[in-house]
Amino acid sequence: MTAPKTDYFPLGGGIDLSTPALSAIPGTLLDAINFTPDINGGYRLSGLYERVDGRSAPSDAAYYMLAVADESSYSAGDSILGGTSGATAEVVNTATGFLVITELTSNFTAAESIGATTVTTVEEISGESSISTELQYRSDAQDHYRTSITIVPGSGAIRGVWRHKESLYAFRDNAGATAVDCYKATSSGWTQVVFASHYISYDAGVSVFAVGDAVTGTTSLATGTVHRVVVHTGSYTTGYIVLTGVTGTFVDNEPLQVSAATKATSDGGSTLMSLPAGGVYQFNSHNFLATSSSHYVYGVNGVGPAFEIDNNDVFSPILMAAINGAPDTNTPHLVEIHKGHLFLAFPNGIMEHSTITDAMTFDGFLGSVEFGLSDDITGMISVAGGVLLMFTRSQTWALYGNNALGWSLQSASDNTGALLYGTAPIGRIYAWDDQGIIRMDRVQAFGDFQSSTVSKSVQRVLSENTSNLVATIVYKERDQFWLVLSTGDIIVAHVDEVGLVSYGWISLGFTPSCAYNAPDENGNERIYIGASTGFVYELNKGMAQDGVAMEFGFRTTYNHFRSPRLRKSFKHLQVEIETSSVASFDIATEYDYSASYAANNVDISASASGGAGFWETALWNAFTWDSQDIPTSEMSITGTGMNISLIIYGTSKLLDPFTMQGFMIHYIPRRITRG
Repeated sequence: MTAPKTDYFPLGGGIDLSTPALSAIPGTLLDAINFTPDINGGYRLSGLYERVDGRSAPSDAAYYMLAVADESSYSAGDSILGGTSGATAEVVNTATGFLVITELTSNFTAAESIGATTVTTVEEISGESSISTELQYRSDAQDHYRTSITIVPGSGAIRGVWRHKESLYAFRDNAGATAVDCYKATSSGWTQVVFASHYISYDAGVSVFAVGDAVTGTTSLATGTVHRVVVHTGSYTTGYIVLTGVTGTFVDNEPLQVSAATKATSDGGSTLMSLPAGGVYQFNSHNFLATSSSHYVYGVNGVGPAFEIDNNDVFSPILMAAINGAPDTNTPHLVEIHKGHLFLAFPNGIMEHSTITDAMTFDGFLGSVEFGLSDDITGMISVAGGVLLMFTRSQTWALYGNNALGWSLQSASDNTGALLYGTAPIGRIYAWDDQGIIRMDRVQAFGDFQSSTVSKSVQRVLSENTSNLVATIVYKERDQFWLVLSTGDIIVAHVDEVGLVSYGWISLGFTPSCAYNAPDENGNERIYIGASTGFVYELNKGMAQDGVAMEFGFRTTYNHFRSPRLRKSFKHLQVEIETSSVASFDIATEYDYSASYAANNVDISASASGGAGFWETALWNAFTWDSQDIPTSEMSITGTGMNISLIIYGTSKLLDPFTMQGFMIHYIPRRITRG
């Protein structure tokens, strides 16, 4: 009798749609949905998210078990009030002798009345011992808080989202789509940031304005306090000032006085700060003045001037000097910080930078410079070594030097570039262009060869989505960058320690319009995605996709266990999983490349990354792995073939992240297949 064999193969390598079947590495994937390569190997459940508006996050919700004499009169959604304690809570579920409550204020006391029953034992936080029941009650509490969280007021898609320390901003067209409004997440939800600053250009300057000056227009008698001063000719003779606390309206050609002394003459009337409708917002936070209070936000939208947001939510426009060489339209669409300068990309391949340490001033007399590239600029990245990489769709440029006196613009690649928003700095520089994902150090080392492409395994998917890219965000904590698509999908690229890339797939339950990763006040990465519906979602939060059951699964490449022509009787399967909670899913097996003659096979010809296909048609066996169990659980499998593919699938709203690390297969060798 032939002795049985055991073979273990780790999961890793990501989606591989190109390698010939016999050459495929065991543990790579033919398909995946909401699984991504993990930083320590294996595939991690991904794609969880929840809505945000500044109110209590659903994922922070706590539930309590309140023992009562009779729970039968209560159901989810009821409010309770302690007759003696005055404590209040919301019921989210019930169990025999218990109310499951959340949003607790104060503490209930034993024997007090709560209306239809009495408390027998005071509440206990998260008192459920069963992990599966624990997940259900946590979900119930999260659903309660979720209902209070609303969309950003206005119309259309979210235009931009940015986290700056403890502040979260969102930008959306107003109800009439005539302008963009800015909202800030607060404990009462999205609260509009009222644009109260005004700006006014001046000429005929005789002395410099200073921040804090009280300015009066001698004709209009309008007044305001100087918030920002920007010069345009190397001195105080022309420029503009940003004012706060404005009363009245400044008019054209009136003297502007400080303490009854004329500083300059207005060149046009004062204008209230506003943002034009439309656009896609890009941001960067930086401290140009190196003081504790000067870490500000700098933004662009492609339809109006760049702007600055200070720590008091005061907006200041960045206006260009009306001199030869200035862009035809002041509508930058990209922003980057490099060597103490603010760099802006404008239409028609124009790039300009501010004076050093002053992001508001674009003045050639003081050190601003303009560069022209061969095509529209699609990306700018300041990289280690003091180089600014600038991308067009088909070329890459490198800016060397430190300032206007020593800049040197050189071609980095004449045949590789990047899609708009398609660049990712994560150790090395990666860019999505028409050839696929390019690793820039390899381009520089080997020239413009195919070997510089690190996406052969998913090239077909990339080629189908070149017009769908919304944003690229870097997720440093897990060594990933995410290609966010307007289809509602995310191609997730994991970069290992030597720069090799493997791919996973996230499918969202909404259409993204913008996406960002910005650190909070504690330096933690926070990933936000704006939706076409007006919601803002935070990724990697919650137990599902905003309270809705999430579909997840993957299908491995076919493993022939180093004997591609040997038939094998497969008997047992052991799954290696890492989780602190519980992982429940279904497992199915496929044999002989899903040939119709092979037992247990189903038609999977319609399957492709990001699609549904075989997920609902395979022959499933249920599998649950609990962190309380000894990790040696086995399941029996029955099938004979030259090779095997394993399919994992589940749909649930009670999810904690887990990582599938590998499979142990027990099989009996049979005979060599001939012919």
